[in-house]
Amino acid sequence: MNQDSLINILSMSDHGVYVWIVVVVLFVILGSTIILLNRKIRQAKQEINEEA
Repeated sequence: MNQDSLINILSMSDHGVYVWIVVVVLFVILGSTIILLNRKIRQAKQEINEEA
């Protein structure tokens, strides 16, 4: 794979910037969702342990 084809894949012609922005936003949403769910799971485990 030469440099020109790699640049072409990354740029995705004219609308590549928008595609990469959407990909980054989706990863940010996914990451924050995972972090928030992990916090809620930890909190629920603590509440269960306190009740037992």
